[in-house]
Amino acid sequence: DEQRLKLLIWNSKQGLYIQAVQLRAERQPLLDAKKIGTRVGTELKEKILKAIRNRRPAVKKLINKFNKLYSEFSRKFPTQPDANSPLYPIEYEEFSKWPLDHEFWNDGLYFHSKDPWAIEPDVRTGIKKVLILSR
Repeated sequence: DEQRLKLLIWNSKQGLYIQAVQLRAERQPLLDAKKIGTRVGTELKEKILKAIRNRRPAVKKLINKFNKLYSEFSRKFPTQPDANSPLYPIEYEEFSKWPLDHEFWNDGLYFHSKDPWAIEPDVRTGIKKVLILSR
């Protein structure tokens, strides 16, 4: 049952990642306009915002599915380190702002890794800080 739930969560997470990539692609012209100084006209901006609004129900449906599966996993297997994510439950507003390299996408739940670097949030945070300092 644990393996089945992990696979269902993984499948749900794949769908969420596809939507995250699509959201990022739709939002990219707006982000470029802020960074590079490229102008985005009002008409194009409205089209982009409309596309993002139209995608929202599908993304929310996938988020709800993921939250339901993750809740079931946490309830059935509370002793698993993967069952206590600080990111749960996911909300659309937060999800839509996540970069594609957000920690949500990089966890050890699906890679069967029990090493601290893969599953311990404190170790992962420490690794990020060491990398920042080494730059």
